[in-house]
Amino acid sequence: MNRPHAEQKPLERFPLRWALLRWQWLALTMTVLLLTTFFMVGERLSGLLSWERVLLSRAVTQLSAGASADAKPMLMEAGIALDTVLQKFPSSADATIVLAQFYQRFGFHKDAIRSWNRCMKLDPLSSGMAHEAIGALEFEEGHFDVATNHFQEAFKYDARISAYAIQLGESLLSAGRPDEAARVLEIDIKSHGRSMAACSLLGQASLQLRHYEQSRDQFEAAIKFGPEYPAAHHGLATAYARLGNEQKAAEYRASFEKLQKEKEQRHRNELKADNGVEKLLDQLARTYATLGRVYLVHGDLRTGEAFFLKAKGISATEPECRLLLAQFYEQQGRLHEAIAAFEEACIATKRSPSQQLLIAAALNRLGQFGQAESIHRHVIDSMPQQAAGYASFAQMLLQTGRNLSEAKNVAKQAVEIEPVAEYWFLLGKIFQKIGDREGAMNAFQEAATRDPANNLYRDTIQAMKSVL
Repeated sequence: MNRPHAEQKPLERFPLRWALLRWQWLALTMTVLLLTTFFMVGERLSGLLSWERVLLSRAVTQLSAGASADAKPMLMEAGIALDTVLQKFPSSADATIVLAQFYQRFGFHKDAIRSWNRCMKLDPLSSGMAHEAIGALEFEEGHFDVATNHFQEAFKYDARISAYAIQLGESLLSAGRPDEAARVLEIDIKSHGRSMAACSLLGQASLQLRHYEQSRDQFEAAIKFGPEYPAAHHGLATAYARLGNEQKAAEYRASFEKLQKEKEQRHRNELKADNGVEKLLDQLARTYATLGRVYLVHGDLRTGEAFFLKAKGISATEPECRLLLAQFYEQQGRLHEAIAAFEEACIATKRSPSQQLLIAAALNRLGQFGQAESIHRHVIDSMPQQAAGYASFAQMLLQTGRNLSEAKNVAKQAVEIEPVAEYWFLLGKIFQKIGDREGAMNAFQEAATRDPANNLYRDTIQAMKSVL
């Protein structure tokens, strides 16, 4: 006898169909959730952007209210350019950096700090720069402990940048922590060699710690780098007084008073000559130069170049826009324009040896050996106690293979002034080039001793040993 079949449920009759419907429903639900989240985030970003534009407009309006009739339209135009870049690149850390620097240049400290904090959220790689900038603002306000915290974060981010160590050392001193300042500055000097700022600050720290002989030595080194730096003369006078050498103390007190009077007179003369226009033009030129960099980063080369040219046209003296324009022309292969731009930048950067050396290296790359050599000799003559000029010149001669005998001599001078690892390694490469294996090995070993963690130095030594 046949038994009737039990009635099947819909799910049992069409298992694949119901599974498909269930997955379609889940997919639809997830899509709705994702779209809702997207629009909520977009709305939030839009709200943040709108509020940032309001704050920017307020700042520009405040600046314009106190500006001259000629300056007002220039400030308004810069404000429009900043507003445009914010709208085009709302999630760009580069655009936010331009905004932060604009606020910082024109004294809107709270707005600058807010923008720097947003930079770090948008791009953690900007943390070193952002912490350094916030630290400088807090230091200016006299908030030394807060400033120290930010400089420490910048230093942690990249201890290889000497400026971070210098600022941290100064901030620690101002916060009454000379022992910590001394440790940071000693590390910087070991890594980067002596500089006027590092030696002077270490001299102050040693003075506070009552290490008077070390203080004397550091202030004397600072004066070699900057003979007209009054603070170093004052510190050296104090160190000699503590050491009981009143004759030397009196000598440096007198030189301090003379230099300080000259410094104050220069400042008064600058105040009389400055009507505020030149400073404003330089600040606007820097703003346009940084705007140009944002457009280059985002692939808009034409607008980037236009902003560099605008910056150059606004200020006859601002060096950064000229350097950026020259580097842009070189990258684009527009070599004749690059050479002319670097030559112009050389005139604008005559007070900055580090920028002069960058230009010399660029002109050397572009085959302008005579001009590059001339710039190097000028830097060395103007600052004979600084090793960087000798090292850069030796590097150029090594790269071109021209006059290796002079390359060896100037590299030796760099090592004598500052016996840091990179200069010893450079000297070793020159010895290697001229066939002096013993001299090369000795120099490489000196470099490795001073920087034992450097793989390049160790590998170079091993490679030389393997050939023996």
